[in-house]
Amino acid sequence: DVHYLAVANFHDGATYQLDSEVFKWDQTQLVSYQLIPSNGTYDLKHFVIGSVHYLAAASYYTGTSWHTASEVFKWDGEQFVSFQRIQSNGGTNWEHFVIDGVHFLALANARTSSSYSIDSEIFQWDGTQFVSSQRIPTFGARDWTHFEIHGSHYLAVANWNNGQTVSINSEVFKWNGTSFAPFQHIATRGAAHLEHFVIDETHFLAVANQRANITHFATNSEILKWDGNVFKSAQLIPTEGAADIEHFVIENVHYLAVANQRPLIASELLRFDSVKGLFVSIQRFASRGALDWKHFAINNAHYLALANHRNSSSFQINSEIFVWNGQCFV
Repeated sequence: DVHYLAVANFHDGATYQLDSEVFKWDQTQLVSYQLIPSNGTYDLKHFVIGSVHYLAAASYYTGTSWHTASEVFKWDGEQFVSFQRIQSNGGTNWEHFVIDGVHFLALANARTSSSYSIDSEIFQWDGTQFVSSQRIPTFGARDWTHFEIHGSHYLAVANWNNGQTVSINSEVFKWNGTSFAPFQHIATRGAAHLEHFVIDETHFLAVANQRANITHFATNSEILKWDGNVFKSAQLIPTEGAADIEHFVIENVHYLAVANQRPLIASELLRFDSVKGLFVSIQRFASRGALDWKHFAINNAHYLALANHRNSSSFQINSEIFVWNGQCFV
């Protein structure tokens, strides 16, 4: 297998007109492979339809407008080439999923020039391209996550801000056979990311709450547990500017990596304690405005990639990849 890692470049302090970048594993490290033209790209999502690989880029801001084109790229055998442009309004995330053999893409729209109350949109693959199939009212939407429980399909959105407050509900929707219908409200505080995972056949949904209010970032993120009918609170995790929670498994042990976005605040790794039934902190990382974690494995080695956004003075900083040594990431 050939391994790649795609990095979304958002802003360098001067411009949003930045190429995003695809890296390729050369058997010892990841090296630059392709630059992808993009505008204020907030997220890149890889997915496969049939045997064809695609990469969807969510464009948030051009430097002058939040109304911009997000773009789907198609692998031509050697590189990703432009395939389809889709209008977005402060695009922050793409989520790909399949229901009954039909492929969908959900786009999170965060804002217009005047409002955070903006429809996000679900697109359906028609055999040749993605076409709009449903619009859902959202409020500063930052993330979509799709999951399945006992044959039912769900789609949850992280609502970040409605223009007046960050203390708003995020929403879980349930597929009714033709569209997604409201299913459950979840009280969140500047929700930036949702992560679904399963431990011993029990379903969980982790919420990265970014801030307590517009100016204070210290708050609890939350892990919710499926009780057979709905999600209910199971654990609170102190975070500061949490932007992402990444779940992964190493040798049957479950972990959560939390990205704290505040420039001088450490990010954190937690391990599931099966006796306590809780996640406990085991490692802290000197991150710089962390926005995202991504776990991957190559040749039985486990890696964590950390996307650093900024330090106290600059957006032009390195991101970092850590490798598991059997006890911790180094």
